[in-house]
Amino acid sequence: MYKLLLIEDDKVDQMAFKRLIESEKLNYDCKIVESVKEAKENLLSQEFDIVITDYLLGDGTAFEIFDAVSNTPIIFITGHGDQKVTLKAMKIGTYDYLIKDHDRDYLKSLPNIIENAINDKAKEERALVLTHAILDIADSVFITDIKGNITFINKAFCHNYGYTEKELLERHISVIGETQASGEYNHIKKDGAAFPVSLTRSVILDPSGKNIAIVGVVHDISEHKKIEKNLKAAKD
Repeated sequence: MYKLLLIEDDKVDQMAFKRLIESEKLNYDCKIVESVKEAKENLLSQEFDIVITDYLLGDGTAFEIFDAVSNTPIIFITGHGDQKVTLKAMKIGTYDYLIKDHDRDYLKSLPNIIENAINDKAKEERALVLTHAILDIADSVFITDIKGNITFINKAFCHNYGYTEKELLERHISVIGETQASGEYNHIKKDGAAFPVSLTRSVILDPSGKNIAIVGVVHDISEHKKIEKNLKAAKD
């Protein structure tokens, strides 16, 4: 169930939205408020999946609630197609902008917009989590284009290989050694020192199935190799 905040001071529009929820059997928990003051109170005291707000309210405009909205998609609705208002709304982060019509046909597009907004937010959050995970992982991570030119390296890569990010971006990945397939290799640090690694290599595809990038995760297996060597020496 999606938790919605509808900020609308027109009783007829409120009823029209309620009828939409009922007629389409939408799984919404909708809180309706009529003013900037009420909107701020609710936004500061609880979380919503999405905010739908009329532009002109009895005690101000929708722009006055934006400071109280934290990482929640906003759908902006107005009775007039004012280009300046539209540009300002989009500039400060509105997810979408709808213009009211006499027959209230704009409501028909709301369910899809709401679904897309919530899904896009979820994707952004997953991408953020993944980005932090890649940046903070102890293993070296690199991304190259299909020609092998480096487009991304994480902090561990810089630390383990002795390079700065600036020194490696756009250079060919072969500077560190073999990366053409997953496996165990000896890679080369900036100072020329060799060290054993285990490489896991994957190809990233676009929606059409075309190769667009290569991701590599490199694990330093120096300690593992030392243990293997010591065990072998002990047996001999």
